[in-house]
Amino acid sequence: MPRKPEGDEARRILTSLRRLARALRLHDRETQGRHGVTAAQMFVLHALGAEDGISLNDLAERIATDQSSASVVVQRLVESGLVQRTTRSDDRRHIELRLTAKGRAIVRDGPPPPHARIAKVIASMAESERRRFARLLERFVNELSNE
Repeated sequence: MPRKPEGDEARRILTSLRRLARALRLHDRETQGRHGVTAAQMFVLHALGAEDGISLNDLAERIATDQSSASVVVQRLVESGLVQRTTRSDDRRHIELRLTAKGRAIVRDGPPPPHARIAKVIASMAESERRRFARLLERFVNELSNE
């Protein structure tokens, strides 16, 4: 008996979600095993490596998260000696985040975070595709969250 087209589409979607989850899980294991940081911490380290001396708000914007979530990750990286907080010489109220030598070594030796590749793929989509994808994914996640 032939399969229903929506069954094939559901299978393709589930397979893609499994592949994505597996890639994220494997990256997290690799970064924790080789470098002692989580995938989220590696993402932050790479963002700081791209532009050293940025504020927490700028960092949160670059990694597409809220300031409080970024703050938690940064605090762990500071405690691990991978990131340092410094004050700007012209405005002592302004805190800048910088990689330490140890943090730069992890960025140099570590794999690029999948978050960055995901963002790059999304950026390569046409604007209409991004809007549609965002809308469908939000709906999907919201419906899963409501159960």
